[in-house]
Amino acid sequence: MKNIILCWSGGFDSTGVLLANLEWLGQKDYAEDKLFVVSCYLENASNREEDRAARVKIKDYVYNQSGLDQSILSRISFYESVLDWHSPEGSSAWQSSVWAFLAGNSVILMENSHCSVSFGYIKGDDFWHCRHEFEKIVRSIVDLNGSIKDRHSDYGVYFHYPYEWSTKKDILVEYIKFPSVFGMISWGGDTESVKLKEKEDLENTLSLMKCSQTIKVLEKCTKQIDNKEFFGEGI
Repeated sequence: MKNIILCWSGGFDSTGVLLANLEWLGQKDYAEDKLFVVSCYLENASNREEDRAARVKIKDYVYNQSGLDQSILSRISFYESVLDWHSPEGSSAWQSSVWAFLAGNSVILMENSHCSVSFGYIKGDDFWHCRHEFEKIVRSIVDLNGSIKDRHSDYGVYFHYPYEWSTKKDILVEYIKFPSVFGMISWGGDTESVKLKEKEDLENTLSLMKCSQTIKVLEKCTKQIDNKEFFGEGI
């Protein structure tokens, strides 16, 4: 058994990771794993209300509308922190600092368990320029807490970046399985400019993917009817 810690903003990328984990938890190889979804309400972030509203909607969807079996839902926990964190205008580095703080302290709460820490960073994100420093900070936080509590830091922290080589359009496959979620996510409080065009492009692509999936199902049914498999050999 391992604990999966997901740092989740409520945006498109990290929600894609959340949806992927919902699928994985239902597979035999992950039958005993637990998912801990950690988020942060940043007092100084301009998009904090939109992000939190998205997280509330998606969390409700997971527990009450997703149709997931209770054996899966019982292994999912959501945690939200509130931080009065100064985020310099025009800088994206602050987000990595917040995630490092949350991830490191979340690992500590697992009490020496095997932990896989997941993030929704995608191909082309600025994060990759500071990945090694980021991981070093997380491990340092874990080591610091271990020293304070007078125990060895044998937590076994593993970092998971499922979308390291993916674009946003690659992630859409996760939303095909949970289509309602696309309309719930946060777009960073910036839907009036670049994000709006990005959202429209992804919506159009998702619609095409849904149509393609429907056509494939219809083609399969038609083939079954032609082979007299749909209604049985006696017809």
